[in-house]
Amino acid sequence: MMIRIMVAVTFCAVVAPLRAEMHCGMHLMYGNPAGVDQVLCRTGYVSGYSYQYKAPLWVAFSITSSSVFSNNKAKRQNDFRVDPELPIDYQSSPKDYDEPVFDQGHMADSADIDFTKSANSETFLMSNMVPQIPEMNRAVFGKNGAWGKLEDYTRSWLKRRNHLYVMAGAIYIYK
Repeated sequence: MMIRIMVAVTFCAVVAPLRAEMHCGMHLMYGNPAGVDQVLCRTGYVSGYSYQYKAPLWVAFSITSSSVFSNNKAKRQNDFRVDPELPIDYQSSPKDYDEPVFDQGHMADSADIDFTKSANSETFLMSNMVPQIPEMNRAVFGKNGAWGKLEDYTRSWLKRRNHLYVMAGAIYIYK
């Protein structure tokens, strides 16, 4: 049995304010990282997808204080599903996470991309999910795991800066 271990890294940069309606070019303002099989443009983020891992190697997105801290936030959709834009042989599905070892970990955070119902729903495409050990993201004893804390830190930086460009990536190790 192969074990997938995910180590996530996030980079944030302060950028000039942008409109909430963003497009793929805006999410790739600092370039398109190499080494992916397919780039998937979404309303709130862009994903660099690997056919080998059936998961994203990276995501990039731009967030603003007005979009993340708005009172008009869309409800969390929780509609995990296969990404139909991927070739069938390279799709992952929610069933891939039925075993009890890994959670479906969002690379582009649902809580940051909820300015519309459809934008939030796109964060639940499996092309935005990486395998995470539960302790990385779930709250344990009332405290977030490391990935959850990083998402919280990102939002605290956003409060001070008003606009961030976020790149998150995964490192896969087979044992």
